[in-house]
Amino acid sequence: MREPSSPPPPGSPPEAIAPPARLVESRPVEAGPLPAPELWAGVLRAASDNRRLISIIEDFRIERLEGDAAVIVGRGPLVAMARASTEAITELFARAGGRPIRVEIRADESPEEPGPDAAAAPSVNLAEHPLVKQAMELFGVRTPIRVLPRKKEET
Repeated sequence: MREPSSPPPPGSPPEAIAPPARLVESRPVEAGPLPAPELWAGVLRAASDNRRLISIIEDFRIERLEGDAAVIVGRGPLVAMARASTEAITELFARAGGRPIRVEIRADESPEEPGPDAAAAPSVNLAEHPLVKQAMELFGVRTPIRVLPRKKEET
């Protein structure tokens, strides 16, 4: 094989030449609207640099997304705080969705599902536990022990 920069020797057969590449007309791809989960993830990413907004909307969810309108729902006093920040939240939606989106903020009226902290009281009598018995004897406790459910910690 010859060097690419040197000419072919006289009388040698011509090298095979690849056919020219076919040009394909390219058109810009129009992205459709984002599905609600991707849009909401984008909104949370857009809010990540604003601690106040992220603390307000992180427990909200998109209830409905139709065209250029979104309904988000949340619980408790955060709903009032979100309503007071509607303009900023609307800007987050526009940044995440790439287009203006009207945002309606509603209180979630559905019954709250019990979480893992809402477990029933233990079925075992803790006063019968060997370590509890030992502690009761050590400290001279004679009154029955009553177990109260844990209070849910605020994070």
